[in-house]
Amino acid sequence: ADLGDFAFNSTKRKVDFPFTWHIWLTPGNLGPNQEKYSFIPWMYLLCVFTMVLVIVGMNQHQMHLEALVDIETSMPCDFAVQVSGLPSDATSESDIIKFFQENAVEGEFTQVVKVVIGWDVRGWREKTNELQQLRKQLQKMPHDSDLKNRIMDLKSELRMVDPNKLTSSGVAVVVFRYNTEQNHCLERWDGSIWARKLNREAGSWEGLLPGEPLPRWDDTHPLRVKRAANPGDINWFDLSKRRRTRLATAMRAHALMFLLVAISFFITWCSNKVQQALRIEGDQTGSYKFQALSLLPAAVVSLVNVLLRVAARYIASTEAHLTITDQEFAQALMMTYAMIINTSGVIICLNAQPREWYLQGGLVDDIVFVMIMDAVITRLFFLVDIEYWMGFWTRWRLTEEEVEKLNRTLFENIEQKTPEQDEEIEALRDKVQRLKEAFQPGELDNPDRYARALTTFLVCIFYAPLVTLAPLIGIIGLLLQYCIDKPMLLRWAKRGKPQNA
Repeated sequence: ADLGDFAFNSTKRKVDFPFTWHIWLTPGNLGPNQEKYSFIPWMYLLCVFTMVLVIVGMNQHQMHLEALVDIETSMPCDFAVQVSGLPSDATSESDIIKFFQENAVEGEFTQVVKVVIGWDVRGWREKTNELQQLRKQLQKMPHDSDLKNRIMDLKSELRMVDPNKLTSSGVAVVVFRYNTEQNHCLERWDGSIWARKLNREAGSWEGLLPGEPLPRWDDTHPLRVKRAANPGDINWFDLSKRRRTRLATAMRAHALMFLLVAISFFITWCSNKVQQALRIEGDQTGSYKFQALSLLPAAVVSLVNVLLRVAARYIASTEAHLTITDQEFAQALMMTYAMIINTSGVIICLNAQPREWYLQGGLVDDIVFVMIMDAVITRLFFLVDIEYWMGFWTRWRLTEEEVEKLNRTLFENIEQKTPEQDEEIEALRDKVQRLKEAFQPGELDNPDRYARALTTFLVCIFYAPLVTLAPLIGIIGLLLQYCIDKPMLLRWAKRGKPQNA
């Protein structure tokens, strides 16, 4: 009988489940008696080795380009360092300036232009969050006098905060006059593993041995110094959170994400069970129509991936991150491992027996349809700016008369200083800002794009020995993403914040 007409079970008897046509493109084409030659495994090993060399080469190329760009451009982060480990009573800018003038570079006096202290503003943050919530409620109930009184009370409390009672969060940004001074400071404080881990200078043997201890604040507190991020990239509110608090929020966020992944695992498992039940109940002899059942788990996986990406973006934003770059990295990391588990882990667990891999509607069919759906079809949605289209109703309702009315109201009340009018003007300015945002295109969602690219690459590499079509599908998906992202970035998307953490 032809190999595509039947399958073998563990007792070497024929069963009525026909093979999928993908078997001719997989190692399953070797047959039930396996293969005696080692040519195919060696070819796979060669491909993996070549891929590793290409990855290393591209990484070095990116590092070289980054160094060239850094030489040709000048940004605020080229003159500043971020210092952590300061005690809560380190609230004097002059003391911090003096410390780094004397100790930033060994044996030299460096010129420090400015020190920005990260204040512990936990109580102040709670009041500002409450103020934002009250303002949102005031937009819905503009004539509520109780809300207006509470808003004015909160603003008065914020104005009366005593700066002398604020404590340091332990983090500060030190700005040098010259870029060379920053480089020499980082070379001493962040240029070796001894400085980063043991608070010691690099010693003899080209830094292979530890040297003398680095200076400490008040001779007791070791400091951690690294290159600072750009001002627009720093989450100033999160500077007030201690390392223990940041770790606790990160653990809580990842635990919640793993719970959502478990729920998505169950949903995808249910869809596969439905597929298997339909396959068993139907007439499967001599027909490929039940291969279409693989579209069911593929559609469910793609839909669940969308929900996981949305959840990962929100959950990661609840963590405490010192920079926006760190926050986006956390979002991309959560999206990546959630989609990898949902895309590949569930299906292979449900089709763990090798005899189920090459059946019609089995593992190979499921993987091919899932990769086509997730790597190619869903990427077409990159052509749609969801954020811009969500503002369609706002743009459609805005008229020239409404614009004239807003401008006239702002102009007539710009000189008024009463608390009530000041609050109304501020609410009006917020409304104008929302109207402006409705006409702006959205930024490129970098975490989502990085996560999708990594998921496509890793899933295709994982299934390449089983499905030789996987690398081809992955290449098509990544090329499609490149062809979409380039015009969207250069022709449409709003310019993002400078991030160089």
